[in-house]
Amino acid sequence: MSKPSRMAASVSVVVPTLNEASGIGALLESVHSQTYPITECVVADGGSSDGTREILAADPAVILVDNPRRHAAAGRNVALRRCTTDWVVFTDGDCRPARDWAESLMDAATSGPDVVGVGGRLTAQPMNSFERVCARMLLTRILRHQDGSRPVITKSLDGALVTANCAYRRDILQRVGGFDERFSNFGEDIDLMFRVLDLGAGRLLHNANAVVVGDMPTTLSATIRKWRQYGMASSYLNKHHYHRISVDAALYRTLFGLIRDVATTSGTARSEALIAAAQLAAHIGGKLEGSVRLRIINL
Repeated sequence: MSKPSRMAASVSVVVPTLNEASGIGALLESVHSQTYPITECVVADGGSSDGTREILAADPAVILVDNPRRHAAAGRNVALRRCTTDWVVFTDGDCRPARDWAESLMDAATSGPDVVGVGGRLTAQPMNSFERVCARMLLTRILRHQDGSRPVITKSLDGALVTANCAYRRDILQRVGGFDERFSNFGEDIDLMFRVLDLGAGRLLHNANAVVVGDMPTTLSATIRKWRQYGMASSYLNKHHYHRISVDAALYRTLFGLIRDVATTSGTARSEALIAAAQLAAHIGGKLEGSVRLRIINL
């Protein structure tokens, strides 16, 4: 089943869940069919009420733990305390990793003794305009999870290690204290990456061959909710890492351009411009909400 090219390091897969019944079965199937040997799959559930827990409990290969704080940062920390392996691989309940996902991550992870973290490429299979617009913005303009493998050396979102698709050495996670639960669901994975970079204990890599398909928002309300979260994450990262007054003029120029497109186009182009404008407006709203909550200026 497994054909890792180097001496196999032991691997835990960690997943936080909260009402993921629609996708958790596909995720578990993907994890169980990996070409790399998975030592343990630890799922931290935040009190799901939609049948997620029943699906998890019925799988004998899953270690199910409770996440009383419910948010993703706390769930991953609860799961981490249960892990026993050399490396911890992260993904989410609405994701579908490729069969060679863990193998590709670990191929990069074992490429040198100084590698402490690896991120992979997040992709999407959009079925409607909401998913298509969100995928285009997130994956090509923000995270830039494109072809090619490279070192990750700066505190930016270009090639960032996101917890839908990344792996860290467990001892490094212990040294940085795991996820900062002040972030809850707002950029906790980017904060972790930044703190590992600050630690200076080794290299971070991005390996585009490690692919995970992630779900995008499928409705207007889901789009607004998700992009508000991204705006909040921007403010949290600004407060704890950048420590500066920030006004992203390019964001507002893009929004005004989209409003112009709504007024001057028709059909699919107009509807997608409208979705993108709502998306960016929600993002700006999240930045503003975060600025007020954290007493900073991040607009």
